[in-house]
Amino acid sequence: MDISHIRLLNQQLVSSRFTDVHDLVAWMGMVQAQEYKMMRWAVGMRLREPSMRAFREAYDAGRIVRTHLFRCTWQLVAAEDLG
Repeated sequence: MDISHIRLLNQQLVSSRFTDVHDLVAWMGMVQAQEYKMMRWAVGMRLREPSMRAFREAYDAGRIVRTHLFRCTWQLVAAEDLG
């Protein structure tokens, strides 16, 4: 297996094992995206079945949080990782 295929698998861009927005973000540690729209896209493309509704529910419930945790760019993280 070549490095590019390994990266696609590890980034959940092919054969994703995740169906839950929170579980994906928690597993990745963070998802970087400057714009809210692109943040939804970055998460959605890594889910088995992308769902704008599932993203909104996780975001609105505070299960995932948009923050400047690591540097001056926006990241999406699991809420429990902020503690």
